[in-house]
Amino acid sequence: MSPRTRTRNTIWRCYMPDRLFLRVWGHCYNPLTLRIDPSIHFQVRVEGPLDFAVIDMILDTGATLVTIPTSVANDLGYSLYQPGDMQYLTTPSGIVHAPIITLISVEVLGVAATGIRAACIDMPGSMTFAGLLELSFLRIFDVDLHFRSGVIRFN
Repeated sequence: MSPRTRTRNTIWRCYMPDRLFLRVWGHCYNPLTLRIDPSIHFQVRVEGPLDFAVIDMILDTGATLVTIPTSVANDLGYSLYQPGDMQYLTTPSGIVHAPIITLISVEVLGVAATGIRAACIDMPGSMTFAGLLELSFLRIFDVDLHFRSGVIRFN
């Protein structure tokens, strides 16, 4: 099976209130505690109307929206440059005017949520990651982050 093959019908999901489901090796957990290295990249599965993609992201708790590259958003089936939801965002590279989309789902470390708003921004070429996992994903959960011990807990 190619990595871009649709697997929507074969993914076992556990639905919970507030657009939340936890899926770890086919079992539902609540709460879920995971060990992380805050400096690592996460493999994040993002799903749009036509397809899904797995992209490298880093955790950024200082911003408000998940970001994905514009090319990924186009591949997922979003039309970015028609009149619609655009927003000015402050980035390390300056202020950008970015299209805002709503992803069908975002999944990382076996934890997923639906209806996540994301900004479509291309990272500078020197970056080793494609997007940012930010508060629009994390604020759905009651999350405890313990960076010194490398633990993230989804309550």
